[in-house]
Amino acid sequence: MKKLSILLLLVGLVFGMAAPVAANVDEDRAKALKEIEETNVEINEKIQKAVDKSNELKADYLKKVREIREENEIYQLRDALAETNKKIDTGSKKSDQMDRLKEKSLSLQAKLDEKMGELNYDFLQMEAQVDEVTSALLVADEEERKNLHVKIVSLSASLNETAKMELEETLEYTEDLEKVIQDVYDETLKMSNETIEKAAEKGVHAEQSWRWVQFGDRWVWIDPVRVIGGFH
Repeated sequence: MKKLSILLLLVGLVFGMAAPVAANVDEDRAKALKEIEETNVEINEKIQKAVDKSNELKADYLKKVREIREENEIYQLRDALAETNKKIDTGSKKSDQMDRLKEKSLSLQAKLDEKMGELNYDFLQMEAQVDEVTSALLVADEEERKNLHVKIVSLSASLNETAKMELEETLEYTEDLEKVIQDVYDETLKMSNETIEKAAEKGVHAEQSWRWVQFGDRWVWIDPVRVIGGFH
């Protein structure tokens, strides 16, 4: 009987000691999960701010490009011609109005052809080259931009003033956009790594959960945290 009492006492001590340990483990894991949740909220807020900033940069860039083109007579004539032809295509005007629109279209086309003929270079070919380079710049990574820079230097020598201004705006926009993206990428990666390390110390296994996010004209993988495979 005495031995049984001693055995029961020992069992009671073991279970009595295990209960607080288990409680501490559960508390640590709960803290880790809470930290992951809070980090993800903060990361998402930073991503959204960067997205908003990128959209502002893009809108400002497009506005500047539009203003540059609006000051160029060829673009003015092309826009006016396009708008006139659009009205003709709808065919909703009366016969006399339609005749005036067709006369206006012919007049605008003649003026546009005249202005294009006055240029000492192929305007359409040059515009296509500028569009090709600027489009590539907007989605290029760092290495690709270095290669494009050589083409830009060569192209700039033969550009007219309007195209040069437009290309300069594109270069400035891509540099500003890249900084916004790099800053939020570095900051959120650091946050997620630190949170993952802290979670591991509390027995929670987590990793980056990459998201495909659009910043202006660029798509980038960004890294909130997710729990994978429970506890250890």
